[in-house]
Amino acid sequence: LEVNPDRFTLVLTKAMALLHLGQKESGKKLLERILNEDEGSVQYNLAMMEMDNLRTGKYNKSSEKDAKEQTGEHAEKASRNITDLEKPQLSEKSTPTPADKQQVSASDPLQIGQYKLTIERMKQLIQGVQMFYLEEMRLPKTLGELLEAGFVKPEFMRDVWGREFHIRTDPANENCWIASGGSDDRFLGFEQKGTYSHLSGQDIIACNLRFVFAPDCE
Repeated sequence: LEVNPDRFTLVLTKAMALLHLGQKESGKKLLERILNEDEGSVQYNLAMMEMDNLRTGKYNKSSEKDAKEQTGEHAEKASRNITDLEKPQLSEKSTPTPADKQQVSASDPLQIGQYKLTIERMKQLIQGVQMFYLEEMRLPKTLGELLEAGFVKPEFMRDVWGREFHIRTDPANENCWIASGGSDDRFLGFEQKGTYSHLSGQDIIACNLRFVFAPDCE
């Protein structure tokens, strides 16, 4: 947006991301800008739909991050928290940690730093997927497509351990998964769901704008 402030596909992508992150007021302002300045476009119609979602209460459940920002408390902690994207609740169907994987406490600062940095890179890819979809009206099948389209930088193509992220798009072209094989690069599949507090060897998986298998630690 700094380079192309009037590229409304980017404005819409940022607005949608902010809404999903719980930052409703910031997202609403960007939607209003599209409605005022880009009437009749595809982005205008999508912005209208998102404004309807706001009015009907789709985004009423603000995230914990949003609540802290509104009260002005714990802002520094929130800026570091991985809950920038919605995390799932642990359920009985969550994939258990394999017995042969070493357990490391969530308080290990090195492990936390590595996983958080990898998650930040995945967020950049998620944003790139959204922009790609708005431009091409389809989801990317490879990470290379995002790179070639200029929606991600080369440094975001690999996790903190230097391994390229996994990507999968469903046949209906409705969902896109991004995943890291974790510290041991033993990726156990996109079907994993839930949260975990022991990090070593665990995968990280995002589907669309949500992290569906990710650490539950601060």
